[in-house]
Amino acid sequence: MQFHLTALFVAQCQTRPGGTWKNVIPLSRNSSFSVPTWLDLMAVSASAKGEAAQASAYTRNKLRQFRSALKLLSDRNLVDLGRSEVGRRYEGFRLLAEDASSSGAGVTEYRVPRDEEAHLEVPAHFFTRGWVHVLTKSEIAAYLMWRHLGAASSYVMASWQQRAGIFGLSRDVYDTHQALEAFGLIKVVKPKERRDDGTWRGYNEGAPLYSHRIRVLPSGLAAQAHEVVEKALRKAATLGKWSKPLDM
Repeated sequence: MQFHLTALFVAQCQTRPGGTWKNVIPLSRNSSFSVPTWLDLMAVSASAKGEAAQASAYTRNKLRQFRSALKLLSDRNLVDLGRSEVGRRYEGFRLLAEDASSSGAGVTEYRVPRDEEAHLEVPAHFFTRGWVHVLTKSEIAAYLMWRHLGAASSYVMASWQQRAGIFGLSRDVYDTHQALEAFGLIKVVKPKERRDDGTWRGYNEGAPLYSHRIRVLPSGLAAQAHEVVEKALRKAATLGKWSKPLDM
């Protein structure tokens, strides 16, 4: 997910709306020239036991993860792999359309959306401040769901029918609101009857159960992600739970 989102961001930085993106970024540096590579654009945990101090081992492990990600994206018809030569298959990969129009029978290349086309706006700080690299896949999915539901402009609720039926997200993904709030990315307003563990005070069968209301905080992404997340995780580990949002 993180690799795919980063590639989409790169495509939109380098291509006009309505156009297709030509990927000329190499996976790794194979010359002395200072050319940006996917190694420079992606942050992943790539150390191996006994090899953590070796730069060559770190690079090999990172490239192995990139190839695995690209293979999975290719299997999902989201990426068309590049050159067929031995050792060059993953170079120059193409992004494919996200609307399920690509299949084994034929592919549709990704186009950068125009303003009048349906799209989800994600601020550039989501990428440039490192959030795409430090959030879990579940946290990213939940955050994008809230933005899609309009939480960037008002408080919104997500019913289980929306969460599961429209977005295909489990309850565990929904529950990432605790972490996202601790990171300063969203504001959560809980029904006064709901306890932190999800149970209800004075529950009566048949009474309506209201969901949390969520608002995306506009300034949340402006902070450096690794600093915010590390601080929040240390606090959660000390207290044993997500107690309250950090002061941002």
